[in-house]
Amino acid sequence: MKEKGSPKSFIAEACITERSDPNAWIIDSAAMTHFCSDRKWFTKFEPSNKPEHIYLANSDICPIEGKGTVKLCYPNGQYFFSNNVIYSSQIRHNLISAPKLDKGGAKFIGQRRKIQVFNGKERLFTATLCSGLYKMYPKPPQTTKVTSYNISKMEDRKNRSGKTKRFVARTGNLTE
Repeated sequence: MKEKGSPKSFIAEACITERSDPNAWIIDSAAMTHFCSDRKWFTKFEPSNKPEHIYLANSDICPIEGKGTVKLCYPNGQYFFSNNVIYSSQIRHNLISAPKLDKGGAKFIGQRRKIQVFNGKERLFTATLCSGLYKMYPKPPQTTKVTSYNISKMEDRKNRSGKTKRFVARTGNLTE
């Protein structure tokens, strides 16, 4: 990161207030890159190999713990990927950098307490005005769903269901 006072090391005032909803992402016109405070959002992650930090608007310093790719999932089934997102567990908000989107060719349309962000004619996402900030609430990337079974409950039911008994026996967890 740049030296203190450099525009690229600055994060807007929104980051130094109380922690917001961990699922909220704020469109920030002062952030020079995207920032994330929770590892659950990363689909690829590279820990920081050297001590780096970012300066907040109140001159506090937060360590950069790594960077990677974030995948934001929207209810309509669309995904928004962003590379080189900075991770620091000490940042209080997840931030989407409006300048970075703008440099990438995004178009912003704001009306009726909402900002819609487009890539050409395709709408990437919509953020809604809330407490003076434009926020969006995507879902974190899904991990592989693992079904777990409580073996003791299955054993209690083994006499009621031949299927359960066969399943548990097949997995090697049933002793008779």
